[in-house]
Amino acid sequence: MLSASTKLFGNVYLIARGLAKVVLVVGLLRGKRWAYPVAIAFLGLFIAYQCYRLSYQFSLGLLLLTLFDVVIVALIWREYRSLTHAQNPVRAAPEPAHHAADSERPR
Repeated sequence: MLSASTKLFGNVYLIARGLAKVVLVVGLLRGKRWAYPVAIAFLGLFIAYQCYRLSYQFSLGLLLLTLFDVVIVALIWREYRSLTHAQNPVRAAPEPAHHAADSERPR
């Protein structure tokens, strides 16, 4: 049986987590570039805390939630990289300049 303080903590944790995720998802869906690194950092903090909790007391549910968050972070990172590369394509190196003297020399 869970104590009242444990239940309260769990409820506050899940509500805060859900509200923060809603804000970040709205930012991600609107393509706000700031939302990508913020979401990765935010989820990274949750993952770190969840790993701490898992080391203290194992829970299959918390392990699955942590693994799900890791997958979400990987997907956000992948999308952020593709967005960054699409807006800043790598340009090919410019061709070396030809000098007039080079073209007059016999080959």
